[in-house]
Amino acid sequence: ARTPLAARGRLRFPLKRTPLSAALARLPGTDRLVLAVGGADGGVRLSLCDTSGIARDDDEEEGEGAAEDAPESRGVVVEACATLTGHADWVRDLAFTADDAPVLSESGVVLRDPGLLLASASQDRTARVWRVRVARAVDDGGAGDEGGETARIPAFAQLARPPPPPSAALGGAARVSAVLEALLQGHEDWVMSVAWRPASAARETDGNKVALLTASADRSLIHWTPVSDPGRTSGPESRVWMASESVGDAASSCLGFYGAMFDARARRVLAHAHGGALHAWRLSCSSGDERWTPAPASAGHAGDVTCVSWDAAGRFLLSGSADLTARAHASWESRVDEDDL
Repeated sequence: ARTPLAARGRLRFPLKRTPLSAALARLPGTDRLVLAVGGADGGVRLSLCDTSGIARDDDEEEGEGAAEDAPESRGVVVEACATLTGHADWVRDLAFTADDAPVLSESGVVLRDPGLLLASASQDRTARVWRVRVARAVDDGGAGDEGGETARIPAFAQLARPPPPPSAALGGAARVSAVLEALLQGHEDWVMSVAWRPASAARETDGNKVALLTASADRSLIHWTPVSDPGRTSGPESRVWMASESVGDAASSCLGFYGAMFDARARRVLAHAHGGALHAWRLSCSSGDERWTPAPASAGHAGDVTCVSWDAAGRFLLSGSADLTARAHASWESRVDEDDL
């Protein structure tokens, strides 16, 4: 029987486009997966993945009359659909999240269905937010992408750079549209990771369903949230991304963060740094105001761990490492409300 983790597709890239990061999500409104791959050349390449062949293979394997001369596994059909340019250095991390903000006309008619938001982190000290969605193919009359990006592009620009052809993976009637929504500048060193706030943890206090967390080698984490412009129509075009909060570690022993993430409730943030230590912050309420405050976190080794041993009572774990240090680990137990610490 085939194992669930069997390789069902493969992509090859030239050396100058060596893949460094990847993200996968289901494209809303379709049964296709969209794959984003960030390369060493600063480009982000989007591909559509048709996994229906895997389902057919599974049905054939589960069939009672599986013949020995059954056709070879179809695997995943991958179709390149777009290349996102703009980063000037390596793309270190990618992350998808659902974009639930439809574009409405003045009369309230939905002009564009929700899609995906793709965040990219790069060594050029910036992060970018891209909108990825399904767009109807532009017909000869030019009325195919109503309310979309093509309708706002001048005719001479469309002649110089026509829109991409329809996607075969979408039946030839639509294509994948990807445009830049925001360029996030605020870090002073490489941006190492991006992480979206869990959709289930959206807080009603700030009115935002999406929020982004970036970690950088400049020893800081920045929390980005979109702010709506009241002078523009509702939808993604009315959003301006702002740095709402920033946390970090000013100690000289911290040489930058390699990554950070939210917990399931978006009440805590955990980051890991160059020295092997973990850094944590919690969202606390004080006098009605919410703010991020440092929380206890475990420290780690900077080299290979060579030995570990529990004490006789099982309260402490002692570890030795090739970084010439020994560390004693224990569980954190507090009898005081964390908001009062």
